[in-house]
Amino acid sequence: MQIIDMYLRPPIEGFLRGSLYNDPERAADYCRRWDVSLPESVKQQSMELLLEEMDEYNIIGVVPARKRKPYYMSNDEIVKLLEDYPGRFIGMAAIDGNASRKETMYEIDKYAVSGPCQGMTFEPGYFDPETPLDDARFEPIFEKCQKENIPLLLPYGGNCNRTIRCYQPVMIDNVCLKYPDLHLILTHGGWPYVAEMCYIAFKRPNLYISPDVYGVHTPSSEGYYEAANYYLHDKMIFGSCYPSNSIKDLIDYNQARVEERCWQEYFHDNAARALNLR
Repeated sequence: MQIIDMYLRPPIEGFLRGSLYNDPERAADYCRRWDVSLPESVKQQSMELLLEEMDEYNIIGVVPARKRKPYYMSNDEIVKLLEDYPGRFIGMAAIDGNASRKETMYEIDKYAVSGPCQGMTFEPGYFDPETPLDDARFEPIFEKCQKENIPLLLPYGGNCNRTIRCYQPVMIDNVCLKYPDLHLILTHGGWPYVAEMCYIAFKRPNLYISPDVYGVHTPSSEGYYEAANYYLHDKMIFGSCYPSNSIKDLIDYNQARVEERCWQEYFHDNAARALNLR
């Protein structure tokens, strides 16, 4: 079985500017909180070791560019990654919250419509000012992606907003209702709103949930696995959140909680459908 890892950040230049690669104390603190290990590939910032870890489980990694501080990644970094390691990664180009509408449409066309990226990603909780997902300024993005059949990956939950004000589940529901043909994939699972996000995914065919590391030893996280095993077996998606932790640890943890009969959907099929790969 091939595994699609919905949130994997390899050691390329933009991600190496983040603290999880270059701040050992913070990385160790994350691992203690979730009771997971930090792999050698992170300690050595080694792509070769990461690829070995991916090979062990037949993984293809979904890589989202990040425009916010401290990453400030160019989408060309993702294109280069796809060129350097063909077939190993799926690219998601990032939308810059400070860009003009014209620039944003150009980026979507260049990297997702005509380019090698499978979709787009953005983090409105880190825009300046912090902006709710259902704000009118984002409507052209949603309209464009729905029209072009481009999935949107949204880091939504956990530590991806400055405050809880822009975390509210109703904002997700509003977007799902207004753009019913737009595939939305929530990484970090919308945590801590586990039940609420699962309810919305149950009601809205276009919403998918990937809890990644926020499904590990966090309050209410058992709800994600209840959903994956039963009423949301077709909507839940595996993600490792590497380099926050070992890919192996996340797979082992998930396989112990997701019933084997659901593995194909959870580890591959749901992600392929959400990303329009099938």
